Amino acid sequence: KKSYTSKLLNDKKMNVEKVKEEVKELIEAIQKNDNQVHEAADVLYHLLVLLEGSGVKIEDVMQELKKRQNGI
Repeated sequence: KKSYTSKLLNDKKMNVEKVKEEVKELIEAIQKNDNQVHEAADVLYHLLVLLEGSGVKIEDVMQELKKRQNGI
């Protein structure tokens, strides 16, 4: 049986839909001031899987964030 992560990696459309769903749930959690950490973790997990499946390296994302932090 395939893991959930494997299913997401093999079905980009499903993963995109999950990212959208999880972002919506995070926004609702923030507005209600309830369960924000759990929902944020869900967003990050699904986003990381989507990036991995799309060939985007987290190291490149982190480098971009460092550039922005340093005002480059």
